[in-house]
Amino acid sequence: VNNPVNNEIKLSIVGHPNVGKSTIFNVITNSQRSIVSDIPGTTRDSIDTNISYQNKTIKFIDTAGLRKRGQIEKGIEKYSTIRTLKSLENSDVSLLILSAEKLITSQDLHISGFIKDLFRPCVIVLNKIDLIDPEILQNIKTEIKDKFKHIPDVPIIFTSAINKKNIDKIIPIAIDVYNNSIKKISQKELNQCFLDAITKKQPDSKGNKRPEIHSIKQYKIGPPGFKFESTNYDSIHFSYKRYLENCIRKSFDFSGCPINLRFVKKVH
Repeated sequence: VNNPVNNEIKLSIVGHPNVGKSTIFNVITNSQRSIVSDIPGTTRDSIDTNISYQNKTIKFIDTAGLRKRGQIEKGIEKYSTIRTLKSLENSDVSLLILSAEKLITSQDLHISGFIKDLFRPCVIVLNKIDLIDPEILQNIKTEIKDKFKHIPDVPIIFTSAINKKNIDKIIPIAIDVYNNSIKKISQKELNQCFLDAITKKQPDSKGNKRPEIHSIKQYKIGPPGFKFESTNYDSIHFSYKRYLENCIRKSFDFSGCPINLRFVKKVH
């Protein structure tokens, strides 16, 4: 398994303008280096801030709000959006901040698409819960899980940055997600998971081609990747690949993490 583990965890803070990214950042870091205001896009450039937490260095990459393309001004705001995408790419875990005021917008889903495409581990933070009725929080959580199905098993934290509610949960949960992303599973445990999966369900045939999967191996971490040696691997339907991913997720905790599955020709 490649990708060595280091003692620094890089967190990017992303979300559309005015969801409270700067306030959350300031509460966590006790810093006023980010300008906190109600004007979208005031955090015009990325600011990296290191804090020490349980013998780890947490590097916060505080980013400009990702704006709708039509609203991005030329020049500095365009540069900030490019930097935001770059910070996503460079982060170990992305914190996607949503606003309880507006719930889930098309822009939130657009940003989550970037996170998915860049294969970044993620935590969703629903901020400004002080502005809504606490009794509907469970319904909101269900809605978030439904709308963000493309980020499986993502942890969701309800926060109020103004009242400092649950802000202290962000770093521990982000560290858990990071640890999931660098988790190495023993070959013995993988073999058991694999045997259970193919015993319960075999891949369907495609014409005269019957795919067979012979073995599983973890080939990377950060985020985790698994390689399956197969016969007729190009005939394996995407629904069966999803089934195998679900089996892996049920056996091992990869919450907040994307999983990469590779199907390769069996080596004789």
